[in-house]
Amino acid sequence: MSMYPEFVKKMLNLYSSKEKMMQRAMALIRYGDIKGDYLEFGVWNGNSFSIAYKTAQANKFKDMKFYAFDSFEGLPETKGIDIGCAFKKGDFSCSVDKFKSNLKKEKVDLNKVFITKGWYDKVLTSKTKEKLGIKKAALIMIDSDLYSSAKSALDFIKDEVQDGTVIMFDDWFCFGGNPFCGERRAFSEWLEKNPDIIATEFYKFHTLGNSFILHKKIKGD
Repeated sequence: MSMYPEFVKKMLNLYSSKEKMMQRAMALIRYGDIKGDYLEFGVWNGNSFSIAYKTAQANKFKDMKFYAFDSFEGLPETKGIDIGCAFKKGDFSCSVDKFKSNLKKEKVDLNKVFITKGWYDKVLTSKTKEKLGIKKAALIMIDSDLYSSAKSALDFIKDEVQDGTVIMFDDWFCFGGNPFCGERRAFSEWLEKNPDIIATEFYKFHTLGNSFILHKKIKGD
């Protein structure tokens, strides 16, 4: 959350790395006329989520909805590939009430916010998707830290991806940037499993983050 009013940040270029990332992503989808919603997996205290909302409003995406997915109990217990990583069970815990309170402080319209609480392997299902009514994703933020969580999130959004969807990974260079760990491994496996989707690297943000533009192959290619 920023202590500076928007006009001051703009005048002095005091935007955070995530704000700059979101500004670029929103500008790109506006330029490409990409319609759809914002989905964030791993919302923690609502910082990235609030930035996404305010940047969308600044770009006049009045119909965009904002979907938050989190256990709200912190990270799950690590297993499999994730065993031995620096993250611990319960890291980044934040209650739903505190999350909502933080959004309200940032003047986020909660009528446009849809919160799904629970462990990803339990709640990221077709039933949840049908209940939420998600059709297309314009922007996706994956801030799940772990391979297992990123894998579940990617599998969940496969059908909502369209040509021009921007996907952002907040922990892309965790694990020393090792491509066999974390979000990098999950994304690589997902692209291999879905050959109709290809990715163009877009913009690196802060020390650990990276983003991509997703494309759907035209039938016959």
